[in-house]
Amino acid sequence: MEVVCEETFGPVMPVIPFKTEKEVIKLANESNYGLNASVWTSDLKKARRVASRLVSGAVTINEVLVSVANHYLPFGGTKDSGIGRYHSEEGLRIFCHEKAIILDRGKLNKEIQWYPYKGKYLAFLQLFQSYFRERKKWIRFLQSYLKLLRK
Repeated sequence: MEVVCEETFGPVMPVIPFKTEKEVIKLANESNYGLNASVWTSDLKKARRVASRLVSGAVTINEVLVSVANHYLPFGGTKDSGIGRYHSEEGLRIFCHEKAIILDRGKLNKEIQWYPYKGKYLAFLQLFQSYFRERKKWIRFLQSYLKLLRK
């Protein structure tokens, strides 16, 4: 039916019978649109499970409007319902062009990522391990980095 294939932007609620939870999730996700979805049930465990599997910008449980009306929540769709978000901090950032600017003052006699590589393997290994495995242990990360600079 066209009413379930097109965005209506109105107070329309088509009712489609289904037999299994898997089937209803498949039906919902087959839509080309994914702005907002609602899951209606008294079984909150089931509602959370279904909501997590829906491809949608937002999912409300036993509600339809709160995700749009709350400006602290990011709002936006998936698929043909658009990309990006507005509202909330995330929505504000979408209008920003963030840029990293790095300055090398050129004061080192050598750089850790350039030749000669001899003797740098273990220091590099420690550097990457401390960064990716132990993110909160910045002291070890910095020690590994400084050790590489001395090589």
